[in-house]
Amino acid sequence: MAQANVSSKSLGGQRKDGALASNGHADRRLECEGKIATLTVINGALQKENEELRRAAANTPASHTEEELKELQEEFTRRLAAADRTIASLKEKNEGLRNAAAAASKGGTANEARLQDRESYIASLQAEGEALSRRNGELEATVRRLRAATRDGDAERERLTARLAALEASLSSERERAATAAAAAAAQVEAAEADAEAARRDMATAAAAARREAADAAAAVREAAERDDSEALSAALEREGAAAASLADLRAEFQAAEATWFEREGALRREVAAQEERLRSLEVQKAELAAASADGTRPLLRQIEAIAASAAAQQASHADAERRLLERLRAAEAGAAEATEAARVMKARLGAAEDAAAAARGAAAGATTQVAELRAALEAERRRAGTAAAERDGAQERLAAAQRTSAGERSAAEASSRELQERLWDAEDKVRSLLADRQAWQQWQQRLGPSPAASFALLPGVPSFSQLASAEAPALAPAPAPRDAGETSTGSSADGGAAAAGADAGAADGGVDDLDGLLRLPAAGGSGVQRRGSAGLAEETRATLLERRLAAAEAAAERAGYELLAACRRAEAAAADARRCQRLESDLQEAQTRHEMALELLGERNEIVEELEDSIAEMKHIFHSQLSLMADQLAAAHALSGSAPPSNGTAGGR
Repeated sequence: MAQANVSSKSLGGQRKDGALASNGHADRRLECEGKIATLTVINGALQKENEELRRAAANTPASHTEEELKELQEEFTRRLAAADRTIASLKEKNEGLRNAAAAASKGGTANEARLQDRESYIASLQAEGEALSRRNGELEATVRRLRAATRDGDAERERLTARLAALEASLSSERERAATAAAAAAAQVEAAEADAEAARRDMATAAAAARREAADAAAAVREAAERDDSEALSAALEREGAAAASLADLRAEFQAAEATWFEREGALRREVAAQEERLRSLEVQKAELAAASADGTRPLLRQIEAIAASAAAQQASHADAERRLLERLRAAEAGAAEATEAARVMKARLGAAEDAAAAARGAAAGATTQVAELRAALEAERRRAGTAAAERDGAQERLAAAQRTSAGERSAAEASSRELQERLWDAEDKVRSLLADRQAWQQWQQRLGPSPAASFALLPGVPSFSQLASAEAPALAPAPAPRDAGETSTGSSADGGAAAAGADAGAADGGVDDLDGLLRLPAAGGSGVQRRGSAGLAEETRATLLERRLAAAEAAAERAGYELLAACRRAEAAAADARRCQRLESDLQEAQTRHEMALELLGERNEIVEELEDSIAEMKHIFHSQLSLMADQLAAAHALSGSAPPSNGTAGGR
């Protein structure tokens, strides 16, 4: 019975090993299927992201060239083809693992049948009296196997202990990195908020209009869109690299599991060959034991029982150690679950960061639109400034021409006024002298008596009154009507005034010559009576001529008055032109002031635009650094959560 129990225990241990191997393969297959499902989900996410990138590229303004779009499409096609090939290869490997698991299960059934045959053969040997030798050999083999299993268990325990310590250290470091990243992100967010608040205060103090434009700005900038596309592409490439690394780990684990299975199959075959060899040796020893005494086997039986007890104790201790290792493994799995949860939280934070990135991109696009609007306003201000400068130059030229014209007219009016004033004074002197002569001749004529005009006309050598009238006609011609100051030029007025003055002077001189001739006639010849009659007629004629000259002098004085009035009007027009020049000068100064103010406003707007561009660049830099940090943390969390389950499956398979 003891021998049967020992043999049944050994067979149970072998069955347990086969069951563990089949369970290990089943776990390994389930793990591979889970990884394939995970990779399928990742591939779907990558395809979805590629579709989103395609839509974003389609919706992006026409800032990219057609060649860049074609390159992006080819890159996405290559990535999708690589992902499809990866999925196909994983499916083929999964099918191979399933076939290997089926073959392993078939091999386990054959081993069980062989073990049953061997058990029946051993039972027949025990029935024949060779049970003791068989039991001794089996116990020795069991001891060796237990020792080997103990060594394997110790090695596995050390490996699991090291793996658990590494997982704990990685988990603690990941927690520290997460806390550090959270603190850094919070500090960066606070710094960004402080910078944004400072920028808002600066913009508020700069100009209220600029703040409203910065608040309402919402459009997409081409360079920002290009940078966003490149960042999304780099993120997709990083995720593709992570998927490729996970696939490489899966391949390595599959190759390790396959090598372990081949090694275990070879060990089982070698063990079967050793047992067959042992069976043959036991058949040889059977004859020797049959001849031996029954008393010699009792110490051996006690020794075998002690070895069996020690083996049972060792098996119990190994079971306890395995239980403790399983507990630690469960704790490690719990830590891995926590790491997965942390990765999920990091994903959520990454989503929030992506939303914030979208908002930041919108703000950047709005700020870029505001910059474009400000630049357009700047160009408009520059054009207006150029127009104002051209108007200023034209006004300066017109002002200079008006000043020159006004100066010429003023000088001409002053010269004409002086000349006319002198002529007026001369005419007044002549009028006064003629009035005095007229009064004197009127008194003398009254003393002479009746007019001797008829006898005077009969005197020889004396001109008639018609001849004197014709001689005085130019002097008695009516004065021309004065022209308006606005229609008469300065040069023509001055020339006309000079000509009139010359004509008056010539007429007056001619009249004086005629009077002198008349006064000299009575003294030329004749008797005394004739001389007295001729003198009376000459005096009367001279009085008449003096009256005519007086009328001509009055007409000349009237013409001089009209010319003086025209000169005054021209002087007033010149003064009006001078006042208009002053107004033009004031308008020019005002235009220059407005031009300077426009230049100052333009400079302030340029400064605001530069500050906005610097703030946008700084915010983008901060956001990109935070995004890269979160992506690194997420990749580390993915690596940690993806490396823990394969170690568990490997341990179970062994």
